[in-house]
Amino acid sequence: MNKLTEKEFQDRLYAVARARKIFIGSGLTKNIGDAFALYQGILAGQERPLTIRTDQGEALYRSSFGKYERPGCPLCGTGKIKFRLAPEGPEGYKTELLCENPQCDGFWYSTSNLPMWVEMFKEGKAGQIDPSLIIPGSKKTDRKIKTRSVSIDIPCPRCGEAQLYELEKCCGAPEGLIECGVCDFQELPSIFKRS
Repeated sequence: MNKLTEKEFQDRLYAVARARKIFIGSGLTKNIGDAFALYQGILAGQERPLTIRTDQGEALYRSSFGKYERPGCPLCGTGKIKFRLAPEGPEGYKTELLCENPQCDGFWYSTSNLPMWVEMFKEGKAGQIDPSLIIPGSKKTDRKIKTRSVSIDIPCPRCGEAQLYELEKCCGAPEGLIECGVCDFQELPSIFKRS
């Protein structure tokens, strides 16, 4: 299968949403994969594969940065840099930049906001990040210090590090969020199984 078009991607999102509403909403299952398989087997008017590879939908991520090539990590050279909003703090940092490679400690703060970074991407200036725009930090020590969270003494299911945090409820996560301080693992508390 080739990369999905915007229309195919939207169709898939709507089908998954319908499967969630019908099969999870009714209490028949709590697993979205099972719900989508049931939907495809019983109700779908067209055939869709149950899974797609990441590269099939990679250009369609719903992010300001989705259509731009992200810069490589200057520390490890293998991971790409992710951008996210920084927790509010007295330092005035607006964004955090981190390497997507869980083994790399690449982490930086910036006073540039997300729209400023997007503008740099549009102008082709963000391929190599200007060191004057970032302040070095560490995934292991700096991340989540300024957010209201509780450390959970359970290893992360993705990277294996014992750096999970339970973030408090907010408008973006009405039931809170479980997040890893090392990799990009995130899960809702109602779905996360403490084993």
